[in-house]
Parts: sequence; C-alpha cells; structure tokens
Amino acid sequence: MVTGGSEKLISRLKLLRFHGIERDAWKRYGKASDPTYDIEEPAFKYNLTDIQAALGVVQLKKIKEINSRRTQIARQYLEGLSGISGLDLPGLPPYDHVHSWHLFVIKARTIDRKTLMQELAERNIGYGLHFPACHKLSFIRRLFGEISLPVTEDLAERILSIPLYPSMENEQVDRVIAALKEIFA
Repeated sequence: MVTGGSEKLISRLKLLRFHGIERDAWKRYGKASDPTYDIEEPAFKYNLTDIQAALGVVQLKKIKEINSRRTQIARQYLEGLSGISGLDLPGLPPYDHVHSWHLFVIKARTIDRKTLMQELAERNIGYGLHFPACHKLSFIRRLFGEISLPVTEDLAERILSIPLYPSMENEQVDRVIAALKEIFA
C-alpha cells in the first residue's frame, strides 16, 4: 500500500503498478466499456491479489496491536542487550513517534558478521541481512561506476537484523538475548 499527499505522484504510482497501463482491468470490461488499452511507459505488476488484499485489510484492523507487540519486543531487546560491549543497538529519535519496529538491526563492532551469523545459526537463531551498501549493488555501479564510501561499507558489513515478529514469545526474545550475551562475551 502506498499513500501520499501529491496527486501527481499517486497518479504516476497507479500507472506504474500495473504494466504502465492507463486503466485497470475493471474499467476496461463490462457493459459499454472499451477493452483496448495503451501502455504509457514500461512498468511492473504490483497490484495485490484478492487474497493479499483481504489479508491486508484484516491486518490493518490489528495494526495498533501488532505495533504494540513489536514495541514490547523491541524494548525487551533494548533492555536486555544494553551494555554488551561491542554491540550497538538502534537509537530512538528524540521526538514523539510510533515506531513499527519492522526490523531490529544490531551492529557488531568487536566480532565480524560472518562469525556472528555462524554463532547464531549454531544456536538455531535466525537473522536477516538488510541494508547493503547500495553503491556496491550492480545496478548502482552500472549507473554511477565504482564509488568508494569506506564508512558506509564498514557499517553495512557489521549490521544484521535479529528476530522480531508479533507472535514472538518473551521466552524466545530472552533466548536471543542470552545467545548474543554469550557470543559477545
């Protein structure tokens, strides 16, 4: 789902969501409709299936509960992992906000990420790799060539996401915390 305040942007996104076709299928068929169409520019197929949309509507009804649980888990991580030498935790903005805690990203300063991933895997704890150094991605390198951003590259090689999902039990969060304490000790 995308929302926005710019009618021009929303119109463009609507165009790009379905092959660049200027009218969706529902407006092309039916009594007195014209089934022909034009593709104004190349695009993708980003429209939801009916089942995805139905799931999304139900999830939206529970968004406050979902965000609340994610916040509880994030707080448990922040409290349980604070003070571990060599491990940096996410910061919180100094203004009032509602954080979705879609991910909980940690940064390892004293252990390399590959070792950290191996240690977590040995303890049957999942992890995710997000936020690579974008200038190292093939598409960006083709557009702009080779770029050296050593601080960005170093940080991108140190971060990793630890498990955080609404149905996660407190005991599971505690197990992740205990494992990270053991690994960083």
